[in-house]
Amino acid sequence: MKIKFCGPQNVVAIDVDGDHEVVDTQLIHRFSLVNGVVVDKYPGKTDREIMVIEHNEAIASVTAAQEAWDEDESENKGLRPESLPPIRAQEEE
Repeated sequence: MKIKFCGPQNVVAIDVDGDHEVVDTQLIHRFSLVNGVVVDKYPGKTDREIMVIEHNEAIASVTAAQEAWDEDESENKGLRPESLPPIRAQEEE
């Protein structure tokens, strides 16, 4: 699989004529360009493993936001952040 980086923010995109060969993945946000070198945020991890890692990070973030909401005694604090549903990504074959 080949990717390229576009624009001043180096947004990653799949491109058959891309400049960088990477592992096959549906999660191209795992790649960044650092000093002209492609960096994989999750080297050696499968898409499923990455989804679980990121889901767990999101749950931790929502839980922290819920705890802060619970501790906030102000009257105009808005709605309590909702819990995330369980991950439902398909198993890899």
